[in-house]
Amino acid sequence: MILALNTSQPLHEIALIDEAKILPHTNENECGRSALSSAEAKATERSILLEKTWQDQKDTLDRLIPLLEGMLSELAIEKSQITDIAVVKGPGPFTAVRTGVAFVNALAEGLQARLHEIDTLTLLRLKAASKDQVISVVNAGGNDVGVLTHHEVKVGQLATLLAPHPHDKSTKLVSECTETQEDELNGICLEKGWTHLEGHKLLTLAEVILTYGLDQFGLTENVEPYYLKKPVITKSKNPWKKP
Repeated sequence: MILALNTSQPLHEIALIDEAKILPHTNENECGRSALSSAEAKATERSILLEKTWQDQKDTLDRLIPLLEGMLSELAIEKSQITDIAVVKGPGPFTAVRTGVAFVNALAEGLQARLHEIDTLTLLRLKAASKDQVISVVNAGGNDVGVLTHHEVKVGQLATLLAPHPHDKSTKLVSECTETQEDELNGICLEKGWTHLEGHKLLTLAEVILTYGLDQFGLTENVEPYYLKKPVITKSKNPWKKP
């Protein structure tokens, strides 16, 4: 059984996926995304047992353990049945990414499960499920973004990074950015003739695994959080708090 976890996007995802047999697909939240057909699901010889999503509310640490335990209880299965863990290692919200990565590292060690990692930019490209040119864009902190094209990641201002790319109606841009950045992307895509897709409205992480398998993930013994810029940590103003 595969445990899949994504705390690198504002809409967090957790799912349990069975590789042994085809079971009913249970969705907790639709969120306006496209779903796999039953034929596509059967072709993979995997099925989603249960998947849940929730908005990042800075409480990832408090949610994860009871959420996983509740899902296992609902399905009447044991934690020991988890053989593989797939996680999105960032970039994304600093605390949420760090918490998610630490959670799967500890869980994998305790269960002796195989760890599989993928970064957010690559995941967004897979979520687009397109054979056309796909540009992935994520917020990198502040006004900057990270852009992935042709396996090269660049960090900087939106307009500067996207300006060299040609007008092409077949190009799709999939993003997970701030509201202001999304508005700017809408204008750029309109001018260039690109299709603009928002990452949280596309395939879920579980559906990506059903579609592509774990081959798109890297196998690792320990996952390290991936950030495009060094996180800014605000120092406490409490004079009694140790540095």
